Amino acid sequence: MAVVSYTGGGALKKTFGKAQRSTARTPLHAETSIEAATDLLDQADILDVHLNRQWRSVTGISGKHMKRKPDVIARSADGRFTGVEAMSGSDNLRETIKRNLKAMRELGDRAEGVFFIWPRKPK
Repeated sequence: MAVVSYTGGGALKKTFGKAQRSTARTPLHAETSIEAATDLLDQADILDVHLNRQWRSVTGISGKHMKRKPDVIARSADGRFTGVEAMSGSDNLRETIKRNLKAMRELGDRAEGVFFIWPRKPK
């Protein structure tokens, strides 16, 4: 499923997938992922974003670590990819960094980077 977004510059951009559900341990996880996707779509060079989808599905690249699902993947106009992890209450930062760096290595020149963000505390 794709949601088409209109940006002020006249470009149509797409969002694919659904955010991972929020839980009692990380109540604003989905909202944080959606905010990150929206912020990325505001960037002029981003073509589309994918929520909770495998690297392999988005990039078409097979590899040992391409089955991982970051919370958001953005594809830029030059064909490079950026991942975003919204950290959950159960995530270990060191392990999350390690597994994302392994995926970045498999992407090679098509890897742009990866961001780690923390959901806000509910009011």
